[in-house]
Amino acid sequence: MCTVTYLPLADGFLLTSNRDEDPNRARAQEPDTYDPNRPGVLFPRDPQGSGSWIALHHDGRARCLLNGAYERHKHQPPYRHSRGLVPLQSFDYDTPEEFAANYNAHDLEPFTLVWAEEGVLHEFRWDEKTLHHNPLDASKPRIWSSATLYPQPVRDKREQWFGEWLSECEALTQSGIFDFHHFGGSGNAEESLLMEKKGLVPKTISVTSFSSRREAQILIYEDLLAEKTFRKEWSAAGAQRDTWTAQS
Repeated sequence: MCTVTYLPLADGFLLTSNRDEDPNRARAQEPDTYDPNRPGVLFPRDPQGSGSWIALHHDGRARCLLNGAYERHKHQPPYRHSRGLVPLQSFDYDTPEEFAANYNAHDLEPFTLVWAEEGVLHEFRWDEKTLHHNPLDASKPRIWSSATLYPQPVRDKREQWFGEWLSECEALTQSGIFDFHHFGGSGNAEESLLMEKKGLVPKTISVTSFSSRREAQILIYEDLLAEKTFRKEWSAAGAQRDTWTAQS
């Protein structure tokens, strides 16, 4: 829920997310189509709230959630429901404009939602008062870091690291951005993309990367606590392949 990157491709995009969470929290279930009301939506399910930080449609659309809006906020439960349901519910709306006009975010904890489709990129930020809608240039790479964990100076550093990584890239690939989400940073574990705060609970517990292209989609979900990686591939023709592998 805490670090997200978007990379444009000639025929699609790459969306990658690091989830920074309490490692003692119940582990998320492997990506699958868990919601009978949204049979085309694939996501790793968080048992606490039954939602997710990332949700993907079999047709290549994607949504990704970060905790917080612009600045760190005070946690004030009870909330109407988990923010993790927001990415799933967003698929009930055909366009970002329809979501902005009709989604009821009242009584939810602040969040940032990234809405990605081929040639389309939008950002929504709920600050407990207003659902801010920001259409973005889908031809440009982007990085987001959760406002609840990272103060602005750290977010600025991560923007800088991302820009440096982009300047050194010969090509934008899923393996390349996956590596950035593992090794990006300056060696300070509290600020690096694969993070762990000393003496505090949050740490990166999973990395999820989605390659959405016209002819095929690839989802890679790495459970860092179980030391296993789930990979799912599917094509426009309907062919699918799932694999679980242990990390070496």
